[in-house]
Amino acid sequence: MEAEILKQILAKLNSLEQGQIEIKADINSLEQGQSKIQADLNSLEQGQNEIKADVSKLKDKTTKLEVILETETNRNIGLLVDGHKLLNEKLDALKDLNEQVVELKTDTSLLKTITKDLALKVVK
Repeated sequence: MEAEILKQILAKLNSLEQGQIEIKADINSLEQGQSKIQADLNSLEQGQNEIKADVSKLKDKTTKLEVILETETNRNIGLLVDGHKLLNEKLDALKDLNEQVVELKTDTSLLKTITKDLALKVVK
């Protein structure tokens, strides 16, 4: 009977030992999975850092472009204003010239009338 109890104990120990071996295999498998997850996480962090660097560069470029556009826009608006002032000055000069032409036409018409009247008087 003792031998049979010892066999049962030995069988149970063998069973426990087999279970322990399986648990160790499972732990190894979990550790490998964890290592893979850690590697993936590191890769994601690296990608995120690259994206952050790219976004930072884009912000810098955007700021530079905004400054350039603002500068160019202000300069171009200034040029437009200067051109508009020049055109207004030319228009004012043309208005004055037009008034002079109208005056000359009136004077010429008056002189023609006087000349005709005098010519008629001389002929008579």
